[in-house]
Amino acid sequence: ADLLACPPEKIADIAGNILALRDWPERDGKLIPLDPFEAYLNGEGKEIDLIEGCNKDELGQFACFMGESFTDYFNARYENKFPTMSQEDVAKAKEFMHMTLGNQYHKTFKFGDQVFFIAPAFRMSENHTAAGGKTYHYYFRVETSKPRFLSGHAAELPAVLNNPQDIFFSGRSYDDTFNHTMQRMWVNFAKTGDPSLSEEESPTGKAITWDPYNSETKPIMVFDEFYVHQGIEADYGIVDWERTYPLTKYYIF
Repeated sequence: ADLLACPPEKIADIAGNILALRDWPERDGKLIPLDPFEAYLNGEGKEIDLIEGCNKDELGQFACFMGESFTDYFNARYENKFPTMSQEDVAKAKEFMHMTLGNQYHKTFKFGDQVFFIAPAFRMSENHTAAGGKTYHYYFRVETSKPRFLSGHAAELPAVLNNPQDIFFSGRSYDDTFNHTMQRMWVNFAKTGDPSLSEEESPTGKAITWDPYNSETKPIMVFDEFYVHQGIEADYGIVDWERTYPLTKYYIF
């Protein structure tokens, strides 16, 4: 009752103050007592099938909403993290940004894509699979209409939930058939444990097979707005296995 009576502006102010200090998950030994990646590798939850993945431009949401403060904020996070890392891993991080084309904004953006979202998502799939679990991994590439957002974090939600009216993140409605296809896959996974679609289930009338992830070929489901298809990670170069994947040992930047 007290919470319901609290003005939304007050909640927003309090949340803003908290987020300014601790705005990412941190393994504190209490709320998060284990290293999640090690836990998956050791078989924690291996009996639970997973559907997970990443978007092409994960940091786009933050770039869009943070505006001019985006580059300085994330570069400060990287610089604060580097002293806690080995010299070898700092060199990998800086090499990745050096090799990334574009100005400092683009380097900051793509490095954040990797270390906050993309590399951890693949390590989760790798470890869960290695322990005997089953994971269906996806790669979402549909771009929004919002400046800088691109295919950012949460851009997939209107499609997954088949809620085209909600354009807060997307800025536009996606193709109806695409929405129905993606939602149908999630529903099939919830009902049967397999997100694949038969001809009868598929809104396009064409069957779509989604193979579970494995460490050899690394199959993924690629979500393009007018071409939903299965591929392999190597064809898209989604994660930098040499430079950013090893940095997942630090858990969060």
